[in-house]
Amino acid sequence: MDTNSIPAEFWMVIVSALTLMLCLILYYFAMLLKEATATVAETRKTVATANSLLDEIAGAVADVKNTIKGVATTVDHVNNIVRKPILRLGSIVDRFTNSNSIDEE
Repeated sequence: MDTNSIPAEFWMVIVSALTLMLCLILYYFAMLLKEATATVAETRKTVATANSLLDEIAGAVADVKNTIKGVATTVDHVNNIVRKPILRLGSIVDRFTNSNSIDEE
């Protein structure tokens, strides 16, 4: 063996260390992918739950809109039945009182 050459054992240690580092990097990358897959699965479940909740909320909002529409229709109906005749009667009374006040002058 030549005194200027690097022994084979040294190269074997260097190659082994590099191989070990590469294996660790690949292992951590695989664990990262595994966690990402689990997170995506959990996210899909959460999104499905959120979609079902949004559907329920949309149904509730539609019910409230229908109720509000019914109340508005009832108010309009009451307005037509009660308020408008009272306003007409009031305008007749105003005309009558105005005509009496004009006669008195």
